[in-house]
Amino acid sequence: MHKCIRLTHDSLIPQIDELFGFSTGAFAWDVFGGIFCLHDTVRYFAPDILDFEDMRISKESWTEWVETENADAFYQSWYWSDLDDELSKLQPHDGFLIYPPLWAKECNIDTASKRAMRFIQIVATNLELRTQIKNQ
Repeated sequence: MHKCIRLTHDSLIPQIDELFGFSTGAFAWDVFGGIFCLHDTVRYFAPDILDFEDMRISKESWTEWVETENADAFYQSWYWSDLDDELSKLQPHDGFLIYPPLWAKECNIDTASKRAMRFIQIVATNLELRTQIKNQ
């Protein structure tokens, strides 16, 4: 498994679905607040756009993708110098709350604040921000 990706535990799926208000098909998440979901193809809730994007691959292809350098390329712009050290300190259900957020033009991943937080809280924060942005 890629260093930034975690498989979703059954207990987490209802919490994710409740936050979104529909059955997401979530099966994995990443430490940046992203969620991988399966519908006809794998869709990714991207924390840098606060929306879903179709990866246009099957779950089987996604499994292969996770084990290749393609996953590293996917996340490369979100890596910072001591990420590996920070990852080693994370608890199993935690990710990073990044501020300014990944979607903000002011976000410089090297200088942004990063705080370990429960993954579900990161998603809730991102969805709240998405609602605020849409209501402006």
